[in-house]
Amino acid sequence: MLTDAYLYESSVRIEIELFANHMTRLQQHADCLPSGDYDLVLELTPTEDGTNEWCYYFVDHSMRTLFWLEDFDATELVSELTSISSDNPKFSISQSYFFSLMCLPH
Repeated sequence: MLTDAYLYESSVRIEIELFANHMTRLQQHADCLPSGDYDLVLELTPTEDGTNEWCYYFVDHSMRTLFWLEDFDATELVSELTSISSDNPKFSISQSYFFSLMCLPH
């Protein structure tokens, strides 16, 4: 699991730990996970009411793509890749994979 959340702040660390435990339980019951060459990225997105929305995505290295455990509308993700045509969502998500690699720790 990877995150860029500021874990030195105890409230952030506690929330990420709760989120990580939740995702671990979901993964144990998921039947769509690849064989093992993937990373889970956790993000806390601030909301207007001062709480955080739990956001995540999986990076599948063998298929070079991103995936989620439930339905996900990737329209916004694809639109952020302005140089990529959204006519082919599979291609756009694959390009998102390479973009996400730049954000992962090396």
